[in-house]
Amino acid sequence: MIFDQKRKKQSPVNAQSHMHELCAFILLVVTAFLMIACLTYSPYDRSWFYYSSESRYVHNWCGTVGAYSAAMLFYLFGSLVYAVLGLFCMVIYYIARKKTIRQDWERFVAYAVGMSACAALVHEASLTWGQNFLGGGVVGMHFFNLCHTFLDTVG
Repeated sequence: MIFDQKRKKQSPVNAQSHMHELCAFILLVVTAFLMIACLTYSPYDRSWFYYSSESRYVHNWCGTVGAYSAAMLFYLFGSLVYAVLGLFCMVIYYIARKKTIRQDWERFVAYAVGMSACAALVHEASLTWGQNFLGGGVVGMHFFNLCHTFLDTVG
């Protein structure tokens, strides 16, 4: 009698569920790598924006790849590179919770526009971090020029 009872069928493990977890984990590792690379950034490490004929020790904890990655991020986003990494954390949250970005696309657009506006303000105020980069990076410079072109007569 006990053996005659129907057993509950367990749902098969969904490959899509593991894919979300794998993507979130990979993005988490990449974000942690970039965060460490940016925190230990030195403008004197060999990169696309600084080269010396002397063989120098790379100060970045993530090595040469970290130095190149951090230099590119600081060139593009300037001091607001950590806000970009915050956007990565937001994407990790959505992937891990299995939410679609379509549900809250307004948040991502608002975050990106707000980050670009902050980069433009940092560029205009000429706040620099390090010696080789613009305060708001290339993104801030272009967003400032765009706003200045369209909103000059307003303000």
